[in-house]
Order: sequence, then C-alpha cells, then structure tokens
Amino acid sequence: MALSEDFAEDLGSALATFLLWPPMAGRVSAALMMSPEPLTLAELQARLGVSGGSISEMTRMLLTTGVIRRIKTPGVRRAQFEWAPDAWVNCVKHTATQMAQLRDLAIGTGDQVDDSEALFRNRLQEMQHYYELMTKRLSELAAEYETAFNRAQEAP
Repeated sequence: MALSEDFAEDLGSALATFLLWPPMAGRVSAALMMSPEPLTLAELQARLGVSGGSISEMTRMLLTTGVIRRIKTPGVRRAQFEWAPDAWVNCVKHTATQMAQLRDLAIGTGDQVDDSEALFRNRLQEMQHYYELMTKRLSELAAEYETAFNRAQEAP
C-alpha cells in the first residue's frame, strides 16, 4: 500500500510540474492506473480520502485529456472510470490540439495588428512559428507512438 501511495503522490507532483495539472489529477490518474477494475466516483473518493467535488472535477479534466474513460458496466448503476488503454497518445494529441489553438490565436491576432505595432506583430509571428513547430512535431510523435502502441497490442 505504501508503494501505491508514494506513486500516487509522485505522479501527482510530476504531472503538476510537467503538464501544469492540479496534483489531485495525478493522484486520480495513479489510482486508475493501478486499479485492475473500473472505479466509481465514490470509490475514487474513498481511496484518495478527498471530497466528491474534487474527484468529479478531476475526472472531468482527465476525460477531456483522454487519459481516462467513462464506462457503463452492466449491472452497475453508476458510471465508472478506467485508465484508457491509449492514454499517453491521447495526452499528446490533446496537448497538440491546445498548441494548435495557441497558434491560431497568434495568426488571428496578427491579422488584426496594424503596421504601427511592429514589435507586437513580430512577437505574434514568433508565437505562431513556435506553436506551428510544436504542433507539427507533437502530432508526428503521437502518430509514431500510436503506430508502435497498436503493433504492441497486436503482438502475441
């Protein structure tokens, strides 16, 4: 049990630093990664010893990123959550989508900037180029990982 608790805390801290997620998102992620069966909100709340509101908020966020999924199990009245089999590729795809939105913001704003704001226009162009590169490379990385993941799933 101590290993599980340490992992949950460490993952929460790492994801908070790396992905800027709340530490609780990491703890919920860890609980679902370690669980061999899907868990309800109430089960997550009991395992982590936190409020239902916090668990609900974190599962919504994790569903958005694609690292967990909601399932309906026959005979179980409440929705359950499980670690998504393709969680990591979903996380990269989500990040690439967010970066594409930032790229589009730079493009859209740059189109509205007049010639008297050259410094701002240059900074927007730098932002656009940065997020174009990041979006392209993350999308390539996601595709490469997804191919490798799918091959591994098909292997005997």
